[in-house]
Amino acid sequence: MIDAGSIVKMRVVERRDVKLRETDANLGKSSRILTGMLRRIIQNRVLVFILGAIILLTIILAIYFNLRGH
Repeated sequence: MIDAGSIVKMRVVERRDVKLRETDANLGKSSRILTGMLRRIIQNRVLVFILGAIILLTIILAIYFNLRGH
C-alpha cells in the first residue's frame, strides 16, 4: 500500500527528473552556441591575419617601388 509520504517522494523524484532533463537540454544548446562562437572567433582571427599580411605586403611594395623609381 502506498502512503502519503511515498506519493510525495515520488512527486519530488519526478520533478527532479524533469528539471534534470531540462538542464541537460539547456546544456546541449549552450554547447552548440559556444561551438559556433568559437568557430567565428577562429574565422575572424584568420581574416585579421590575412588582412594584416595584405596591408604589410602593400606597404613593402609601395616602399620598394618608391625607392626603385628614384
